[in-house]
Amino acid sequence: AQSPFVRALKSADSYLVVRNSRTDLYSRIWVICEIMFAKKFNFVPSKTQITGPDSYTTECVSCLDAGSYDPNDKEKIIRELLATEGARAEIDEYIKEFRDFNSAGVAAPDVQNSKEKNETVEGFLGESCFSVMKEDLETIGVETVEDLKELETEDIDMLAAKLKKIPGKKFRRKMSEFVDKD
Repeated sequence: AQSPFVRALKSADSYLVVRNSRTDLYSRIWVICEIMFAKKFNFVPSKTQITGPDSYTTECVSCLDAGSYDPNDKEKIIRELLATEGARAEIDEYIKEFRDFNSAGVAAPDVQNSKEKNETVEGFLGESCFSVMKEDLETIGVETVEDLKELETEDIDMLAAKLKKIPGKKFRRKMSEFVDKD
């Protein structure tokens, strides 16, 4: 028999992630299981909607670290996850994207598609990072996410220096990964 979540997801039009500020969703193994099925049914990433506060953007843990009240549940879900080569890394990447998705102060009922996150510079960088860099980005002439690919190393370093140490490192890494995609 399939769980109620799996049955509901099979008949759904989209996969909704509702984050909260009290609990990291991805610290629970059943949420990891939900992502696995959402991916299996082709909801991730194109039919995924995300809302709620982005309180856990700095968290960097693997889906393998997720807990469960019942150790047997965790064992079964992890076994299933590891049965497919590359699945763990893929789920970890989705978790990172879901955590990093910035709803830019949008109230919880106003859901945005995860694909939209890269349409604005603020959405790509995140609200807190963008607010620190906004004036410098305007001075440099960055108006679109694609403009970020044109930044010189010294521009990236100057922008990263505006941030605290760890967010600055994350910004450099994100920019490096973004530029390397092409």
